[in-house]
Amino acid sequence: GFTKKNAGLFQNLLCCIWGRDPVNFAEVHLTFWRNETIILAINELVQTTKLDVTEALKDKSLDEFRKWFIDSVLSQYTPDEENWSSIHKQRTWVYQVTQVFEPLSRLQQAIPTDLRWVSLDFARCFVRDFAIPLEMSPKHSLDLTSKALASVGSFVNQLARTVKDMRDPNKALRIC
Repeated sequence: GFTKKNAGLFQNLLCCIWGRDPVNFAEVHLTFWRNETIILAINELVQTTKLDVTEALKDKSLDEFRKWFIDSVLSQYTPDEENWSSIHKQRTWVYQVTQVFEPLSRLQQAIPTDLRWVSLDFARCFVRDFAIPLEMSPKHSLDLTSKALASVGSFVNQLARTVKDMRDPNKALRIC
């Protein structure tokens, strides 16, 4: 929840939503009520990730801020050689990703799912369910995860092109 310590975040979020400081308690209450899921998810993620959002909240709409924030969180947890350099670091990474997973999914509710989000979930499950129990070397698990994600990425891109072509009347298969 919100405390005196993070009251500034709440005030900045309200300003971001309204485009100005709310003038009375009714505006504060209405804004919070309409955006409760988003506001609480942002608060929880700021506490978990320790991201500094003060500057990012200035001169952005709520949707612009939310997109920036999701991108920042996803970038912070991208699997790499540093955070996968040992099994202990992999376990820590899985724990950290699990902590942000639920609030990040609430925050993404109005934004189409991003391939990086799917990739992060895949990497988390792979490390948690296979790499750690099988005691795979971190380098090997990172290589396997990278190859799998590259394959998934090219498949998703091909699928998107196919769906786009199916919607194009000039390219669609005609059965007459």
